[in-house]
Amino acid sequence: MGTPWRKRRGIDGVSFCHPGWSAVALSQLTATSASQVQEILLPQPPQ
Repeated sequence: MGTPWRKRRGIDGVSFCHPGWSAVALSQLTATSASQVQEILLPQPPQ
């Protein structure tokens, strides 16, 4: 139970120390997750 909390704390620490880098990484992660969700929810019709 303590591991996820420690990981989140580590992420918060990175964003606190390097807000610019964290913002870029977060935006890339969000874009990747969004594209994966679109592939799952909106499958391409077979051609």
